[in-house]
Amino acid sequence: MKLKTIILLLSVLAVISQGCQTLEPGDPTVYYLRGLELHEQKKYQRAIRDFDRAIEIDPNYTLAYLYRGDAYHELKRYKQAIRDYGRGLELNPNNPLAYHNRGLAYNHLEQYKRALQEFDRVIELNPNMAFAYFSRGMTYEQLEQYKRALQDYDRAIELDPNFDPANLNRFLGISKLEDNRRGTQDLERALELDTSSDLPRFLMKFDQADLDKNQRALKKFERALELDPNDPHAYLERGIFHINDYQYQRALHDLNRAIELDPNFALAYHNRGLAYNGLKQYQRALQDLNRAIELDPNNHRAYINRGNAYIGLKQYKRALQDLNRVLELDPNNTRAYLNRGKAYNGLKQYQRAIREFKRVLEFDPNSFEEEMDRFLADLSIHHAKQCRVWSQACQSNQGKWCKTRLKNC
Repeated sequence: MKLKTIILLLSVLAVISQGCQTLEPGDPTVYYLRGLELHEQKKYQRAIRDFDRAIEIDPNYTLAYLYRGDAYHELKRYKQAIRDYGRGLELNPNNPLAYHNRGLAYNHLEQYKRALQEFDRVIELNPNMAFAYFSRGMTYEQLEQYKRALQDYDRAIELDPNFDPANLNRFLGISKLEDNRRGTQDLERALELDTSSDLPRFLMKFDQADLDKNQRALKKFERALELDPNDPHAYLERGIFHINDYQYQRALHDLNRAIELDPNFALAYHNRGLAYNGLKQYQRALQDLNRAIELDPNNHRAYINRGNAYIGLKQYKRALQDLNRVLELDPNNTRAYLNRGKAYNGLKQYQRAIREFKRVLEFDPNSFEEEMDRFLADLSIHHAKQCRVWSQACQSNQGKWCKTRLKNC
């Protein structure tokens, strides 16, 4: 995200406590905000009608074009989506997300070379956008250019080590190149990550391709267990694969077996704690994460996830102790800032919570878009009070958190 955009977004937070302006019926923002609400409800046809009206009133309403394009995208009307993304880019030629989404639309039309051009442009505008490298890597895979795909997955992971989809796809790509040793290392890295967060919204556009790849990965785990049914690492890998798929009970079955085979397996306790967190069984999660930290005191992810368990138990001060420890060791850990914001929110220290949210914005809002959405919804003082100001602030950012702030005006 460019510095100018961050400054604009942060300046908007300063007006959070001011009064809300009344919108006139002829104001395009009225139709735009209602369109966002309908879009959120997956009522895309009705959302398109409201965006149509907003554009009729204001033919230069950039975000109305972009979200109408997104609605067309969801309806699989990719050519119309491309048209709207193009119009949005005419009005704001430096919007990397618009290029990115247009690239996804070209992918669906199997126009992969055009898609690559779009992702190249995204990276030119923002060379630190991890998911742009991931999307370009996916496109290279479609073209069977696996080495280039791996280079992009490497870069995505370098920019965001917690970007688990890139780790998984790198594993699958390496398998195609038959470098199984490195593939296993990358898969283990993917499986060690905190997988409690929702995937970024754009990944949903690759759902079928991901499903096919996941099935191949699952068969690989099953084959490993056929060869050695007493390998705790194989159960760990398959268990966290199930966590990635939100199948927590299946994950518990595998992780229980891993611990049975190796009672001192720190990663198995850590990830069983993740599964219990996913099931909201926070007391059990806490027990496993305590054991994981006892076995491996240097695993800062275990402290982050124990902090999550404490937040689930409303033991916010204990959560802060764990998260503060992580940030002392790793001051750029975005997830720790996000979770610390949740803890401050639980303590009703709202200004401190917003401060943590600002830090997430500065580092990387895109990888935690869905979680920020929920975080902001929980903030008692989060509602934007000047809808017009928010609409202007979001002209250069169409992230979901921005949409949520606007629709709640």
